[in-house]
Amino acid sequence: MFRKALKTSFFPIALACIFFLCQAPGLAQVVTVTDITGIEVPEYYSGVGCGPLAAASLMGYWDQRGYEGLLGVSGWDQVRLTSHVSAELDILAEYLNTDSDGWTLSNNVPSGLEAYALNEGGYEFDAENYSFSYLESLFRGEIDAGRPMMFLVDWDGSGSSNHFVPVFAYDDRGAEGLFYGYYDNWNEEEGLLWADFTNLAHDVEWGVSLGTTFVPLSEPDPVPIPGTLVLLSSGLIGLAAARRFRRRAFGEARCG
Repeated sequence: MFRKALKTSFFPIALACIFFLCQAPGLAQVVTVTDITGIEVPEYYSGVGCGPLAAASLMGYWDQRGYEGLLGVSGWDQVRLTSHVSAELDILAEYLNTDSDGWTLSNNVPSGLEAYALNEGGYEFDAENYSFSYLESLFRGEIDAGRPMMFLVDWDGSGSSNHFVPVFAYDDRGAEGLFYGYYDNWNEEEGLLWADFTNLAHDVEWGVSLGTTFVPLSEPDPVPIPGTLVLLSSGLIGLAAARRFRRRAFGEARCG
């Protein structure tokens, strides 16, 4: 009877302990911004270029977090479809100075993101580029704070950066290392993909060159913008770029 009672009481306790260890704060292996905020990140696919596509994923996420108007539509069913934001993708390409072949210079991304959010949505955001050496200590914190990023990566292991992706998750696999979760923006299925969080190098697929943060500077109350400033948005982009003249041009990329 004693052994039977011990077995009966032991297994529920053991299962409860396992559940607690798996759920305890700080012990979770996989973290996504959706876990933190309950908001999905949209994935887009078109020929506009990987820079605008990745940027639009960030805009679509923040649009759902109360920063309405960043993509001209509202609600997940509207935000998630490329066909509903095609005009905004073209506008993002202009802000990022993406050329007709889909190439986007990485040092155009921060100022382009900020100017687009301000002029098209009326919101103030801060965007910054970080090389991989700085990114290692930053990446987890941004995801834990519910803030997706853009990574410039080498998707085919060529040794050169060639693709922008939205990044919104990490997975600490212990001895296997840290992995980042992303969309490749080659479809719009919202299928989370994983790659080793490692620096760009020859024969290393999805190696990371740099990351771009995108952080709101205030609660989602639109900043009033005079109509003349909206009409002169291209000039503001130039001013924003000039303000960030010290940023290094880390590389360029286009969708392959």
